[in-house]
Amino acid sequence: MYFFPVFLITFLSLAQIPTAPAIEKEFLDKFYSPTTEERAVYYRICKRDDMKRLQGKVKIFRITGSLCSEMNYVDGLRDGYYAAYHANGNLATKGLYEVDNRLGMWEYWYDNHQKQREEIYTPDGKLKIDNYWDNRGKQLLKNGTGFYEYTDELDVTTEKGYFKDYQKDGAWVGYFEDGKMYFQEEWQAGKLIKGVSHDLKGDTYTYTEAEYHTTPYFHGGMAELVKYLKKTMKYPKEAQRTGVEGKVSVRFTVDTEGNIKDVQVINSISYLNEEALRIVQTMPQWKPALLRGQKIVSQYVLPITFKLH
Repeated sequence: MYFFPVFLITFLSLAQIPTAPAIEKEFLDKFYSPTTEERAVYYRICKRDDMKRLQGKVKIFRITGSLCSEMNYVDGLRDGYYAAYHANGNLATKGLYEVDNRLGMWEYWYDNHQKQREEIYTPDGKLKIDNYWDNRGKQLLKNGTGFYEYTDELDVTTEKGYFKDYQKDGAWVGYFEDGKMYFQEEWQAGKLIKGVSHDLKGDTYTYTEAEYHTTPYFHGGMAELVKYLKKTMKYPKEAQRTGVEGKVSVRFTVDTEGNIKDVQVINSISYLNEEALRIVQTMPQWKPALLRGQKIVSQYVLPITFKLH
């Protein structure tokens, strides 16, 4: 006589359990951007939640099948242990992420097991190059002083020069992967004195320290951005009815023309997410970020505060 009600309650309880995210395989190009299988250089094995945010352990493989890197994500942000591997399987990099920021000691190795360098990321986001060795084991930089050479993780550019007490000092030069000149800089005790860079088309850019590396910028600055948010926001009716308030963080890409792309909520609150997305998606163009005087594609995280009174 009690079988049917118990069965019904059990059925309803099971029906309310959210479906676990399915494992996905995503194809990536040389720059780790989504692409077709035919053009892929890598592929990613991952899980995404219903907001398309990466969750849990994510592994990236070379298209040949060898493991390239592995890391952990929480709500679309890297958080936890990170490791990368050379094509021969040897460890290339290991370190720790905390809320998408590198933290503490990061270590790097050549593909022959020889230690390459040690970096320290401070809690305030600063990077200190601590030690550096060549591929034969000769130490060229010790405790932040000496010669240093670095090729970026995409093997696109190489730069080299000298550090003194963890600060760039003297002449620094950079090259593209084809050997053409990328930049020439003069530093003094960590301050950029002058810099000249070149793009792949051959155009030349002269830049100061203020133009060395900037973040995307809302025209008019933060004060104008706050005005825009207040003017544009339409508080969701359901959030008003239930008294929901809070801060929704939205991550997006600003391209070299200042256009906003790839908008994604990374810190969500029920009833507020869609409005946060709409606010960002309808924004006017931003001022793009700069690196060595050249416009670059970059990401930005914008917290949007919803408050009823």
